Amino acid sequence: VGVPVSSDIWSAMIASRSLDISSVVTHRFPATSWAEHAGTYVNRQGLRQIADKALEPQGGSAPAWEHVRRLALALGLEPGWTKLKDLRALLTAQSVPSTPNVVTTASAET
Repeated sequence: VGVPVSSDIWSAMIASRSLDISSVVTHRFPATSWAEHAGTYVNRQGLRQIADKALEPQGGSAPAWEHVRRLALALGLEPGWTKLKDLRALLTAQSVPSTPNVVTTASAET
């Protein structure tokens, strides 16, 4: 914090609310809150819970995974997924251990 940012260096912040560091980042991406997007939550015991959004997003906010995808594309990278269900499948296949105690509260994935 307090470090000058040159014109060829930039920083990004994806957040659902304003933070103290927001004054030093050069690009801000408004993320939806937990209630405004579908998502998968994993607790300390490894229990996964899939949830649908409860509210419509406010203003120009979008789920953080969408901002990450757009940022990757802007940097010339292909993230390998276009929808939340694609990202979930990728994460499940690569890093999330299979667990028999999955609680599903969502009926449809976007």
